[in-house]
Amino acid sequence: NFGNIFQFETSASSIAHSADLHVSRRFGNGLSLDADYRFSRMIDDATLISVLPQDSHNLKAERGLADFQVKHRLTFQATANLPAVSVQKNWQFHAIGVAESGTPLSAVLSTDISGTGFPIVNRPDLVANPNVSKPTPSMYFNTSAFQTPALGNFGNSGRNSIIGPGTTNLDVALSRYFRVSDLSRMQFRADAYNVLNHPNFVAPPSMQNISDAPGFGQLFVARSARILQFGLKFLW
Repeated sequence: NFGNIFQFETSASSIAHSADLHVSRRFGNGLSLDADYRFSRMIDDATLISVLPQDSHNLKAERGLADFQVKHRLTFQATANLPAVSVQKNWQFHAIGVAESGTPLSAVLSTDISGTGFPIVNRPDLVANPNVSKPTPSMYFNTSAFQTPALGNFGNSGRNSIIGPGTTNLDVALSRYFRVSDLSRMQFRADAYNVLNHPNFVAPPSMQNISDAPGFGQLFVARSARILQFGLKFLW
């Protein structure tokens, strides 16, 4: 007549490998370029200590990509002094960008199929490759790759078997200093965040990526669109 008896253990196993490449170049005309690329692989059996394993007797089934795993990440920044021609005199251009792969997420079930009780979250069976070559916000991955297992069974899909949407962003700025007096200056600056207005969608948290609920496989949230900002700064 006993219900579930839980033993909580805040432990995990993880391993990470990465290769990093950094390129930096300074040119004589005031142009400078810096770029970093990282290729990495991070694997663990628990990223958040608040998430319990599906089957405590089979911790190997929890081994998968870490929640914060990003396979590819490229960042760069550039600064250039524009040619001193008429109205372009003393103008400076700045740019900073990032392009990175998406973080992984898991498919979960809304019902206690295995009968292990709350707060353990069940995962579905994986019957095909969930990732598609041309994902869209309305169908970001192959939802038919997941099926609800038979009652009383654990699903065979692993943690973080789906790769979420990546991020591509470019911010640019134009700035110029004006001499006001011997001791003071004024700066005009124009900034454009996400200047390409590229849609960067956000993957749903794993605990909301429910395979047996409407909206499974769809992306509903995106990061900020293009933002323009102008400013004046007085320095003395």
